[in-house]
Parts: sequence; C-alpha cells; structure tokens
Amino acid sequence: MSEVFVKKFNCKDEKHVMWLKEVGSGMAKVTAGQRYDITTVVNDNPIPGRPKMGNPMDWAYIHFQLAMKYTNAVLNGDAFIPSGKTDVLFDSKISRV
Repeated sequence: MSEVFVKKFNCKDEKHVMWLKEVGSGMAKVTAGQRYDITTVVNDNPIPGRPKMGNPMDWAYIHFQLAMKYTNAVLNGDAFIPSGKTDVLFDSKISRV
C-alpha cells in the first residue's frame, strides 16, 4: 500500500502538499497524545485512485516515505511550497522568509 501513496504523490500539486501538511499536523497531535482521527484525514486524500489506509500500524512508515519524497523535492527546487511566513535558521539566527 505504501507504494501507491508514495508513487502517486505529486510534490508539485498544491492539493497533495496541503493534504500532507494536514496529515503532518494530525500526526503531531496523535504523537502528543491528543485525540485525533488520523484515518479520516489520511483516507480523504487527493491522490489519484484515492488510496486508503489499510493497516494503521503501517501509516507511520508511509508518512515517513511521503515526507522524505517531499523533502527531497523541496531541496531540489521541484515542489510546491505553501506561501506564508516561515521561520528559518541562518547562521544560528532565526529569520523570517
């Protein structure tokens, strides 16, 4: 199942990226022990074929693969990046871009 999510995830597609961002926020809540229906968010995806989460225990690995694919695309200048202010670290100083 992970290959379906990862292979069809388009790093340049705004809908795909914003869905991944929402999933990431949800995973942070789950990790912090907050109640959050991550299955619904994952399954409400814009990926072609609308793949569904099979085994929730596999989701952490799938999420990691998606995050790595997106990270590499960002670093290579080949991804949609949401607009807005972002804090970044330059020479040990926080800057807003």
